[in-house]
Amino acid sequence: MAFPRFLLTVILSAHAASTAHADWSFPAPVEKLDVSYVCPRAVAAGPFTLSAELVLHSLDGTAASVWFGTELNLGFDGGKTRSLFIEGPAAGGTSRPLEAGAGLIRAGEPFGLEASRDTEGMTVFRIQGEEVFRTWALKDKTLTITFRPHRNTMDIRSATLAGELAPPLPLLECRVPIVPLFVGEKNTVLDLTFRLDSPRILDGVDVKNVGIPLERHWVDDVSKRNFGPPEAFVIHAGEHPIRIVNTVPAEADLLGRVQTKFSAVRFRDGSRLEGPATDLAFQRLAYPIHKRGEYQCDTFRIPGLARTVGGTLLAVYDMRYDSPRDLQGHMDIGLSRSTDGGQTWEPPRPIMDRGEFGGRAQKVNGCSDPNILVDQTTGEIFVSALWTHGKPNTHQWHGNGSEPGFEIGKTAQFMVVRSTDAGITWSEPENWTRKLKQEEWWLFAPAPGNGITMRDGTLVMPTQGRDAEGLPFSNLMWSRDHGENWTLGTAARHDTTECAVAELSDGSLMLNIRDNRNRADKGETNGRAVSVTTDLGKTWSVHPSDHGLLPEPTCMASLISHTLPDGRHVLFFSNPNDKHARRNITIQASLDNGKSWPESHRVLLDEGSGYGYSCLTVLDDETLGILYESSRADMTFQKIPITDLLAPGK
Repeated sequence: MAFPRFLLTVILSAHAASTAHADWSFPAPVEKLDVSYVCPRAVAAGPFTLSAELVLHSLDGTAASVWFGTELNLGFDGGKTRSLFIEGPAAGGTSRPLEAGAGLIRAGEPFGLEASRDTEGMTVFRIQGEEVFRTWALKDKTLTITFRPHRNTMDIRSATLAGELAPPLPLLECRVPIVPLFVGEKNTVLDLTFRLDSPRILDGVDVKNVGIPLERHWVDDVSKRNFGPPEAFVIHAGEHPIRIVNTVPAEADLLGRVQTKFSAVRFRDGSRLEGPATDLAFQRLAYPIHKRGEYQCDTFRIPGLARTVGGTLLAVYDMRYDSPRDLQGHMDIGLSRSTDGGQTWEPPRPIMDRGEFGGRAQKVNGCSDPNILVDQTTGEIFVSALWTHGKPNTHQWHGNGSEPGFEIGKTAQFMVVRSTDAGITWSEPENWTRKLKQEEWWLFAPAPGNGITMRDGTLVMPTQGRDAEGLPFSNLMWSRDHGENWTLGTAARHDTTECAVAELSDGSLMLNIRDNRNRADKGETNGRAVSVTTDLGKTWSVHPSDHGLLPEPTCMASLISHTLPDGRHVLFFSNPNDKHARRNITIQASLDNGKSWPESHRVLLDEGSGYGYSCLTVLDDETLGILYESSRADMTFQKIPITDLLAPGK
């Protein structure tokens, strides 16, 4: 049997493998259950009957209940009324008390619960034989039954399921979460889920790590929180999620990888739950530049990353002091520097701060959406961003958040700071709005991420805006005199915004673009808009990969190019590789100028959900660097061997 790469399920008993008409009974009475118990047999789509005898030890608004899948929660002890209640999608998405059933349940006394669905799909719920609720909303639903004490303790005297039941749930599931492991911190290296039919005392969890010597194993019972080191404690009957937590040494090399080997869970009575024979997935290390609330700053957002001529890494981003929301708000452009290849980073500091310009508060002088560009000939660094003055409670992409014209306080301003000493010091902000923006445009702004120096020395920055009708567009601008003068290309696409630019092997430029149409399009034509120009943006053609090869949930992405030591030209791309949500941050590689992005040339960094923006840069001929908004931190930096993308497994 082939298991998914990142989820290994261990089935430890022989059961029927298909849905069948059968009975399941709770194996033995349980007293004073204080964690949820999930029945190991789920109800399939057809008729069923659940019969149970339960005892609640208190009745004081605890919300003790039974969940039927994720569709309906039937509660026994709700709120101030101490009444039965229902909640969940099958209850209209709200929680509401039931008029029926008053006085049927008493603290410390057994009561009967019955739920039955007939052949037509009607489900009826009874307490002590009296009907309290009925619904069609569970018709044709597969349901997992969960007894939930919730701030209470519950006895399950008996419970029986009859009817069409799904195959048994596995007794043990073992999973490695694919998320960045932060150096110097505790990290989850293994998620385990037990399903036991009676309480047992945990004797030990046999795990070891390969790759990085981690400092200590800790067991965290998700429902109980932080049991500490794996000392003996009781595992209750029912479903019991546990995570194994380890500390990654602060000095661990970011190129290192951790692989957790799981052998078994041992119980005091001599029983064991054996682990999988197949190796589990490895995890990659990362450096958390910022977590929410650090450095007196609510949120960091919008990453840009570049390597200076001398090898220093520069990370730029929004420092959003008050909230994670976009402009308008109190926010500056921040910088972190690394002089050791990204192994460690200097504390964040602002490099573009409009303060209280015009006598207005900082919350109406926000700077956002940085782009960083290194002139590979002179070494000068440009960081551009958008500044909005005034206009509280607006957004530059909507309504009058930015308007036609050049006037400060009317249209958002295109601002630039420069550095000639690898980011140690920076110039005062320069306002480039009048020399770049067309007066009738509603907005002109840098596209966040990074710009490039072409092989002939031309500087290119991806840009975006709103035209004379207010419609979003994506384009680029270029300079052949080291940034003193700039020429704007025409719009590559409309109803598009954030974009990334890369030079192809023939010297043409590719613009990889966020497309607003992908908000609604989740079908085969979902994907990044991709255009190519051979004349620095005067004219554009649609690339074969357009709207199809690179899925997106409508989000910023990163595209860079690199020439390998053997002369091959490669494109690297990063984004949330998902049509529906900003999850699954993935780096991909293409060796044919973006015509194909083979699955074998992909590395998943973070399966979790977050804001999802990312920015790539080449650290050296062997290594990529990525700065991204991960599921675990606002700004996360990782190093990836290029061979992991071009020759996975080696």
